[in-house]
Amino acid sequence: MANCEKVIIRLRDNSFGPVVCDGGRSAHSGQLVVRSGVRACLLPNVGGGEVLKIKYDILHQILTRYQGKSVREIVSSTESEDDVVSLSGQAHREMDSPVFTVCADKWRNDEGCLIDCLRIDTGNIMGSLRLRIPGSTCIVELQIVSRFDSGKDQLFLNYLLGKAMGVDFSDFADSGSASFMQILLAILLVRAMSEADKVGLLREYRRYDCNDLRPKGRMELNRHIKANFPLCASIAYSKRELTGDLPVNRLIRHSISLVERKWPWLIVHDAGARHFSDMMKRYVRDYAPMEVKKHMMSQAFSHPVSHPLFGVHYEPLRILSRMLLHGDGLGIYGEDDYREVCGVLFDGAWLWEEYVASILEGEGFVHSNPATRAGVRYAFKSPCDEGELYPDFVSSSRRMILDAKYKRGWIHRDDRLQLMAYAFNTGYERMGLIFPPQEDSNGVDSSVVKRELRQSDMARHYFWRNFVFKPINGLGEDAFLRQMEESEGALQEFVRHWGME
Repeated sequence: MANCEKVIIRLRDNSFGPVVCDGGRSAHSGQLVVRSGVRACLLPNVGGGEVLKIKYDILHQILTRYQGKSVREIVSSTESEDDVVSLSGQAHREMDSPVFTVCADKWRNDEGCLIDCLRIDTGNIMGSLRLRIPGSTCIVELQIVSRFDSGKDQLFLNYLLGKAMGVDFSDFADSGSASFMQILLAILLVRAMSEADKVGLLREYRRYDCNDLRPKGRMELNRHIKANFPLCASIAYSKRELTGDLPVNRLIRHSISLVERKWPWLIVHDAGARHFSDMMKRYVRDYAPMEVKKHMMSQAFSHPVSHPLFGVHYEPLRILSRMLLHGDGLGIYGEDDYREVCGVLFDGAWLWEEYVASILEGEGFVHSNPATRAGVRYAFKSPCDEGELYPDFVSSSRRMILDAKYKRGWIHRDDRLQLMAYAFNTGYERMGLIFPPQEDSNGVDSSVVKRELRQSDMARHYFWRNFVFKPINGLGEDAFLRQMEESEGALQEFVRHWGME
């Protein structure tokens, strides 16, 4: 695809932001308005990326193909050999949220004329998607980053990813537009390596045709006569051996070399991934760069790993390795057959919750997980397994319930009712919400304000208290890290002090 037209669109997640109702208003920070021209539309220089051109009608056709679909629908699509992975797992309760919505609109230009435009509204999903229509030469890369980041460096998003995934992002000063998907794929690969290390090296019996003086196996007379007659300096034979030097392992090892070359600290700070990498280097031969391009079309790379024990761990590694190498400039499906959709998606609320869990670890809280049913509670006595409830963080010793809310500035009615229902179910008197950094209070009580709830039972007293992280917009990397560390320490003091009152 030599004449491929590619455009990068960077948006901010904005599921709680205002909606643009007509072309006369300006777009919200999480939205993008694309105006059509005579033949092509110019995309704004969003996030420091290059201004690129693409035909307006083709852009509309590509975006509307997947607009409004949930992560689960895109992941389970059977229209083509799609490669879309979820950072937070398909089983998460928020994976039915729409990824983005495309709205046809009218834009009034400086001369007062109405022209066609596209308005792209994002949901609560973040990540990166590459979209195209089969047979088209146009590719749209849609990048959705955090609405709590004001700069192009995405310090807040990188910091949350590092804390939640257990990797060190201190060396990530920039998650530039061209590498955002690569970074997410690298994180997933390191996690998959750590999981695969639990089962060891994938091995299979392979048949080898040998011709030497160390026979071990079955002698092949016809091949021996053809190769060695009349000198008979060697013996032709075949043998079966259990080996880990398999094509899929070579693919994985090559992707590990790519990650170590670009982001060496990712593997170094994960003991399981580090041990897996050493094992691969010890038992598996690496591909030369030209050899990878030669074998990328082979069936060994495209066929799923179906081993009953190793498949569940090595199949994600195979998919992620292919996606990483494809993003590094190596075609997978050939020059004229690029995949229809690929990318990495995750729920912003899930990421914020996982980050808060890493801060509260060791503070005596149970972190609920619907995927593993950890911390599940039930609303009814009979049947006892109906009405599942999953409070984010529950501490029986402190009689406290906390809920992580990835929202700007205000407490919704549903948030109040949800937390009160948890308090009613558990009988714990202390409850509150944990918010990301806010530029102003906007109706959210600070952590120093404790409010007593109105109730009919005067024998018990319930209290509500929120915690809000300190503002971070406009800070450099060093000041940002100090501000986040201060907020984390303040959160730990918040739960300790309130729990002893």
